[in-house]
Amino acid sequence: MPDNPPPPRYLPRGLTPEAVAELKRLYEKTDVPLTEVAAQFEICRHTLRKVAEAEGWTPRLERPRVGPRPPLPVRQARGFSQQALDDLRRRYVETEEPVQRIAEDYHIHRNTLERLAMQEGWPRRKDRPPRDMPVLLQINREATAALQQARAIAPGAPLPGLPPPAADTKAAGDTEAAAPAPESEAEMVPVTEASAATPADQASPEAALSLARRLERAVETQLRKVENLREDTTLGGHRAVEAERIARTLAALTQTLFKVRQLRDPERALSAADDEMPADADGFRLELARRIETFVGGGTDRALPAPGQPPDAGSPAG
Repeated sequence: MPDNPPPPRYLPRGLTPEAVAELKRLYEKTDVPLTEVAAQFEICRHTLRKVAEAEGWTPRLERPRVGPRPPLPVRQARGFSQQALDDLRRRYVETEEPVQRIAEDYHIHRNTLERLAMQEGWPRRKDRPPRDMPVLLQINREATAALQQARAIAPGAPLPGLPPPAADTKAAGDTEAAAPAPESEAEMVPVTEASAATPADQASPEAALSLARRLERAVETQLRKVENLREDTTLGGHRAVEAERIARTLAALTQTLFKVRQLRDPERALSAADDEMPADADGFRLELARRIETFVGGGTDRALPAPGQPPDAGSPAG
């Protein structure tokens, strides 16, 4: 019985035995990518795989690499001018601006900015001290606690003592001068634990007035910051986001200011009807409209009306 003839050898059209030998050498003895090997012989990678299976070549997955794996290419970050480095350092080190926002302004990834800070030796944000309780929250708690104590006592009795202001009269006068607004509410004068521990039997209407003045100064500082947004060129497309954040701060300050002003009047302090809105709602709306008109129209009004003055007393002429 004659032996069965061997099956015909599978070779792509136009591929000579010499080409197959070279193809085998590149497949088994080198680490050249298979796509490049197939392109040299004008075949596709799928055809190369079929030839390797038909010829019984050792699959690449079953053998170690011939040489070490080349490192992946790393795209070097573009350089920055000295002016750009100074601006990046100021915003990264001296402000609370989010890192993502700073990176977006320079069209880089936030990891690139963090790597730049490490290379330049800037103080890292992760090494900053822990955040303290925001000043707005401290003052709001003080005002709420004092108002509750005032309502708990009998009518006609002296109001309980309030914590003294953190800054003296001279500091209050200095606040009226033009000064750059702080980067965040945490940079305003904090309320110390010693002031919060003032005895409750120290009846002091002047303390309520001092607390109200301190809160009014905080409102004025935030209003000045909102009005200065027009001149801030570093916000770029984030101006609306920053304005919204400050608007929420003003809403919290105004709500607390209503509580503190109730403490000035013992009769109002004993009533819970005026917690959320001022007595003169029309005056408050007029003042708010004037502030918005000043901000939109590009005015330079910088002061709040003093207690007892009409809402438009501090507006500039014309």
